[in-house]
Amino acid sequence: THTHTHPILLPFPLPQTSEFLKKRPCCVQSPEIIANFLQKMLPFQLTKAEKLMILNDRPVTVPEVTLTIEDCQERFSDETLADLIRAIKETLPEGPDTARNRTTAAAPAVPAARGGGAQSGGAAAAAAA
Repeated sequence: THTHTHPILLPFPLPQTSEFLKKRPCCVQSPEIIANFLQKMLPFQLTKAEKLMILNDRPVTVPEVTLTIEDCQERFSDETLADLIRAIKETLPEGPDTARNRTTAAAPAVPAARGGGAQSGGAAAAAAA
């Protein structure tokens, strides 16, 4: 007789995952929003994985969509890509980080501390914050 063994399940980092998802665009989507989005995506013939990535990340620029959709440049004309981005913007609400990032990008830059060195932080520290 053959005994089936199950792999050891590692503890899933639920608190970290939950905090991560609270900052993603998908945290503000309802079942109605998702159903509307899926209906709007039908003409684009996206894969399930592509639709899931769009739901999770809400890409709204050509570079973001190009990275999300396999062979995007070959599959879609510029006009169709613009239609896809418009449909994403119209059906999926912005997530909390999207609005915050737009506000941060519009804010004036804070001058870096004098003296340089690793302790001044600079742009890398600001980006990590």
